[in-house]
Amino acid sequence: MIQAALTFAIAIGIAAETWLPELEPWIRETISWERPDSLSEEILSAAKVCAVKQTRYEMTYPDIPYPGGDVGENEGLCCDVVVRALRAAGIDLQELVYEDALGARASYLAANRWTGFGRPLNRSWVHRRTANLKVFFKRHALELPTWYGPSSAETWQPGDLVIYVRKGWETWHIAVVSDSTDPATGRPMVIDSWSQPGYVSETHELTSFGPIAGHYRIQEELRDTLPEEHKERSRQAWYRYVVGVSEPSIAARQPAGPEQTIGLVGLANSLGFRAGGR
Repeated sequence: MIQAALTFAIAIGIAAETWLPELEPWIRETISWERPDSLSEEILSAAKVCAVKQTRYEMTYPDIPYPGGDVGENEGLCCDVVVRALRAAGIDLQELVYEDALGARASYLAANRWTGFGRPLNRSWVHRRTANLKVFFKRHALELPTWYGPSSAETWQPGDLVIYVRKGWETWHIAVVSDSTDPATGRPMVIDSWSQPGYVSETHELTSFGPIAGHYRIQEELRDTLPEEHKERSRQAWYRYVVGVSEPSIAARQPAGPEQTIGLVGLANSLGFRAGGR
């Protein structure tokens, strides 16, 4: 049986009793108070939560609040897996990509030139387009080799982000690199949302979607530059997605001790997943 122990990651600085009552009792009973070792592990664990929830694939672009806005908690497309996973780590791509696009408008518009997507820099959608995420990650993340083979395998780590290209120019899909491997090929699996199987899953391997246009790793330096208000707002948005209710504000609370510093990433492990192995 898959381990039920869970790693609750992403410090939100409040005591457990302020939000645990919102969770099902059987989930609360499986909690252990561990923190992840790295930002990549936080991203991976959060992506696994999305897979556990099996959030339905739905390609829609509604107007949403800014910042910290999200589509319905029961739906999303491939970019939403990445957006939500980074929000769990205190990084809101909606705000960061939009602000970056304001300062580098030409680069973002050029990336969307042939996509046929109207209003590509709308702040409700700018972070939900792979073309825009590729521009942002190229500017603000560690760019890594896009091929996978014996000489480059060690450059692929769980929690990395991978963007795919088709027709030789169109970026069209994004996924999170998993810590699981395909037993047939030995290549990493990815966590993504796509029409097959129709929800967020960990059923595709790294090369399932064809040529890779970008391979990136979010570094701690990016998060270190963000105000605490940004991180809190991001984690609030993550909480709403996972639990479906608003989390009590943490701004006015006394900081919790290290043993109480918790978050929601470990929900994936409570349902049968654990970053670092299954």
